[in-house]
Amino acid sequence: MKSSKERGNLSKAKNLAISMATKAGALARELKSIKSDLCFMQERCTLLEEENRRLRDGYSKGIRPEEDDLVRLQLEALLAEKSTGK
Repeated sequence: MKSSKERGNLSKAKNLAISMATKAGALARELKSIKSDLCFMQERCTLLEEENRRLRDGYSKGIRPEEDDLVRLQLEALLAEKSTGK
């Protein structure tokens, strides 16, 4: 038969294990979310690098920025964001 002290220690150990498992689960979910955000940012960075390269190439070839379709689309997107308050 176990003493009340042993039962108390087992109960504390069980509660600690449950608490640690819960925290580990929360950290795993947070890590998954961060990885997803990082992946999105890497894709967005790649797109922006491509846009930057295209703009530089166009400018060096004598295409004025205001004549570039990409610049026009970016300005339209910025205006749309400003008008919706985002």
